[in-house]
Amino acid sequence: MTQAATPMTEAAAPPRIWDTRDVRAEEAFDYYREGICAAFTPLAPDLPRAARSGFRSVVHSHAMPEGALNHVSARAHQVRRTPAGIAASPEPCWYVNLQFDGICGIEQAGRRLDLHPGEVGLFDSDRVFTLDHSRRAGLRVASLLLPKRLVAADFAPGPHRLSDHPVYGRLLTEAALALF
Repeated sequence: MTQAATPMTEAAAPPRIWDTRDVRAEEAFDYYREGICAAFTPLAPDLPRAARSGFRSVVHSHAMPEGALNHVSARAHQVRRTPAGIAASPEPCWYVNLQFDGICGIEQAGRRLDLHPGEVGLFDSDRVFTLDHSRRAGLRVASLLLPKRLVAADFAPGPHRLSDHPVYGRLLTEAALALF
């Protein structure tokens, strides 16, 4: 006799959404900052005050039993991870990013890596970093926030382009696309 399958996970909760269309134009960048700090870990997005006029973004954050899956669409800007942000974070994580649109320059541990659309990169929440999205007008990225304690492997300091791996690169890219 065949038994009914039992669910492996609980039903997914709807995502938390920060859409700058929901606030006044002069509050948009601060609202975006609030959203990415809640969705990820304490971060410091930066855009000169004069350039904040008309800033638009949408952040979707899907909570998971461990970590989060986030999708960000925004106008170009920079994001920094500071020592204060690291100290205020509850646990060390990996950021696993799938770039959909724009180019993300990731600087960490003395290395720079550019992620182009379709590429998957990994970088460390426990080290200072800068994300530079300024080479295109906007960005769109899916980011998996993955607690380090769940990953048996350790990576050398600095950003890594996972999609370049000769064996696992294509599989990781397809898995990232499927998650989103």
